[in-house]
Amino acid sequence: HACQAFAQGKKLRSLHHIQQALEIAQEAGLSHMEMKTALDAQKEIKKMDEAAERLETAMDLRDLEKLRWAIKWAKEAKVDEDDVADAEEVLQELEKRQKAFAQLDAARESESIDQLLEALKQAEEILEEEELEPYEEALLEQRQLFASNALEQAVKSRSI
Repeated sequence: HACQAFAQGKKLRSLHHIQQALEIAQEAGLSHMEMKTALDAQKEIKKMDEAAERLETAMDLRDLEKLRWAIKWAKEAKVDEDDVADAEEVLQELEKRQKAFAQLDAARESESIDQLLEALKQAEEILEEEELEPYEEALLEQRQLFASNALEQAVKSRSI
């Protein structure tokens, strides 16, 4: 009966069922090896539950590094494949966002209107409108500066 309870607990990946099986096993006087098998299964399930919790927390926080580690732990702990796949999708989205911000920052720092326009065009599909606003303002400032410089050059060339 205790062996069936262990098998059931391991199959269901349920700590509650395994703990019940351990109690039954102790009462039935099962061997140390059988008890060790049940305890190992209990540890495996606890590890899986902790990894699944970390995965969920990292997804909620939308923290790139924490999510990378949580996915790694979840795979090692054999967390549900669908949960890991969902987390990997979130990770890909976060990586796209990070790349878009890096391109926008580099374009803004380069002070190149063309680079900034291109980076904004690419980021439109990835980032929210309010996230793009500072870069759109930077583009407007660059255009105004360019126009002002062009006007100044035109005035100087006419006065010569």
